[in-house]
Amino acid sequence: MHLKRIFLPVLLLGYTTLVHGQKAWQGDITAMLDKVPVPSSSASCYGQSTKVTDPSTKIISIKDNGPAFTDLETQLENITKAAMSAAQTQSMAPPSADQVAQMQQQAMQRAAAAQSSSPQQMAQQYRSSSGAPSAGDMTVMKLIGQAQTAAGHINQLSLELAQKRGKISKNLDSVRMPPNCPEVQQGGYAGPTCACLRGHEVDYRTRRVAAMNSYVQEMAALVREYLPKMKVEAAIIDDMEAKAKYGEAVSNPAFRQMVVSIQRQGFGSVTSMLGLSGDAWKDSAEEYANLVNAQSGASIPCAGGGK
Repeated sequence: MHLKRIFLPVLLLGYTTLVHGQKAWQGDITAMLDKVPVPSSSASCYGQSTKVTDPSTKIISIKDNGPAFTDLETQLENITKAAMSAAQTQSMAPPSADQVAQMQQQAMQRAAAAQSSSPQQMAQQYRSSSGAPSAGDMTVMKLIGQAQTAAGHINQLSLELAQKRGKISKNLDSVRMPPNCPEVQQGGYAGPTCACLRGHEVDYRTRRVAAMNSYVQEMAALVREYLPKMKVEAAIIDDMEAKAKYGEAVSNPAFRQMVVSIQRQGFGSVTSMLGLSGDAWKDSAEEYANLVNAQSGASIPCAGGGK
């Protein structure tokens, strides 16, 4: 599971929102964040992942990160599909790579601008499009302003998280293969025994898993550090969405659309945390699968028999 794979549909959902006009998803982002699994060890990630076994070689491989991840990913995809299907029917070419990059830049600019907008400035924007706001609209507008700021904070946290994540290394290159097994005469065959080959491979894979566990612990520490921060900001957005009745309580079309757009930005908290945890989960599960295959001998074909 990669962050780009998760983030792109959410970004395109935001694009459709701006083009067609959408309703906000009637759910809580914080509830989704609560479901993000936190990796603990390679063995644990392997145990909870979905595995497949090759019938001919008996080699085990990782299909996906397991139901906890696939359920969340499916939920994000379903939200995207629902928004797309609710859009007004019209011919629209999918955005190009340049347009996607531009949308990302515009989203960041909107989030940055939102943090400097006062309620008075928002009211002025409201009047320019639909006249003086009602008292109810003013209350919702204040919440929208707070949610815009929260969305900006989520973008900032995501960037900060990506920078810290980039500094964490698996250090697998430092794990060296043991010396080659000695060749011995075994009937008509001269070469290393299967027992030696398997022992060397198990030793090598065990040390790689140990290195991966250190990496997982560092990544998990990042998840535990940033997940509560993301939830604080997402809760502000969720509160606004509920009190704005997901846009239905806002009479001004432009501000009603902001209710939807802010929620789309809030999904970035889920994609960031899911991507961070998911990548560490998958890499460590695959590394542990290599150890399991070495222990069973499935990955060590040799001609020395079972000795």
